[in-house]
Amino acid sequence: MLHVHIISRKQAKALGMKRYFTGEPCPKGHVCERSMWRECLQCKYEKDRKWKRDNADRNKAYQQAYQERNRQYFVDYNRFSPRADAARKRRVKLTKAGTLNIDDPLFMARNKARMKHLRQLAKQYEEWTGIKFEVDHIVPIIDPNVCGLHWYGNWQLIPMKLNRLKRGVITHELAA
Repeated sequence: MLHVHIISRKQAKALGMKRYFTGEPCPKGHVCERSMWRECLQCKYEKDRKWKRDNADRNKAYQQAYQERNRQYFVDYNRFSPRADAARKRRVKLTKAGTLNIDDPLFMARNKARMKHLRQLAKQYEEWTGIKFEVDHIVPIIDPNVCGLHWYGNWQLIPMKLNRLKRGVITHELAA
């Protein structure tokens, strides 16, 4: 459990802190840290989420324009990042060994159909429960110790929050 010390804004400012916690609820009833602008962090989070929802098209256009302006950065990052390099080496090794044949049209068709089916199921689950679901790789594709592949045997539907908690990491004790 997170333990937060009660401190006034004035004391936090004197210590050079960016946030403080008074222990008192904000006007909306949230008892959490506040920014130096006196804004409750939970209220800020809710306000930001609402803005993103209301301006989804604008946000998507901005992201695309940003990536277009900085295309070379993203190309270089993907080409030279250690994680991408490890995955590339693993794919080459498996292809040479004959255990990975991603050019098989039947395999690709099955993969595509099953991914489409899982995404439809995720939408249904979201409608039924109100919880956003995602298709997740059980064994991560990029990991230095294990080799997860992008195929239907390595996919599962899990809530988005759980998928974010995993962060593409596998407990190697479980994989052994």
